[in-house]
Amino acid sequence: MPAAPLWRSRTTRSLLLQGGFALALLAAIVAATLTARANLSAQGMTSGFDFLWTSTGWEMNFTLLPAAPTDPYWWFLLLGLLNTLLMGLIGLGGASVIGLIVGLMRSGRNPAARFLATLYIELFRNLPLILQLFFWYALANALPNPRAALDLGPALLSSRGIYLPGLAVPMALPSSSPPSCFWALPSPSGSSPPAASPGWSPCRAGSSP
Repeated sequence: MPAAPLWRSRTTRSLLLQGGFALALLAAIVAATLTARANLSAQGMTSGFDFLWTSTGWEMNFTLLPAAPTDPYWWFLLLGLLNTLLMGLIGLGGASVIGLIVGLMRSGRNPAARFLATLYIELFRNLPLILQLFFWYALANALPNPRAALDLGPALLSSRGIYLPGLAVPMALPSSSPPSCFWALPSPSGSSPPAASPGWSPCRAGSSP
């Protein structure tokens, strides 16, 4: 029995179609890259990674390492990565503690504790994370602006975060009381400190709480 033609083989046709699709996709990527480079060159703009060594000209509110506006972009990218790792570790630890507590409450014999644990699970575990993010973001934006921040005793609450008081004690203490400042936990809507009472000022990087 003569062998079937190669073009009638299902495997061969699948390989040819996949190869043709891959070549078409590669050609589209190359054409888009060449077009983008030509348009940038026509406008006097260059592409590359040389910008990583230029100064940013702006500051970061919170960094684990010292930062200044004259630092290059690669340094700020590194600081952002460290901040992300720090927040990830804090979130991981907090989620582990909350999960352990809720799990113990859920499996306990106390009806009130079991009800609270079940309520927590139904509200947070069964709702999509993106929906929860939208809820908390809308709630943060619904808070008053920094000039009309809510006075919660030692803390101030506004649309830009929760601000807690702290003491910035200098090396040589003057005769008067040491100045005070705010350590802030900013929200996604901003990071500027709220209007505070006289004698209070925002903490700067490098100051001692």
